[in-house]
Amino acid sequence: MKKQCLFLGIKKKQTSLINFLKTKNFTIKHYQKIPPLKLFKQSDFIISFGFRKIISENIIKKIKKLIFNIHLSYLPFNRGAHINFWSFIENTPAGVSIHKIDKGIDTGNIILRKKINFK
Repeated sequence: MKKQCLFLGIKKKQTSLINFLKTKNFTIKHYQKIPPLKLFKQSDFIISFGFRKIISENIIKKIKKLIFNIHLSYLPFNRGAHINFWSFIENTPAGVSIHKIDKGIDTGNIILRKKINFK
């Protein structure tokens, strides 16, 4: 049986991740706005990548599932938007992180992160 992934954020043509998940037998439900609560509950796996909306604490509590965020900065540095700008201006590490979404903005437990050097 296929598992369902709720993918929140950037368009399919902006990432190869959606097609990769399809090759791993996931059915993808893709939204750029907050979807109905029932879709959160029906999903086996939830990914936020480039999603410009805040998922409310109320939704997080009601679904009782992990929501993973792919964030294009080396957390805990440069939370929020315009991450590369702040990395250069404040001379903080640049990179990519995957973390669990919680009630804060890019404050959830970090699962994986990697530094990237821009020249």
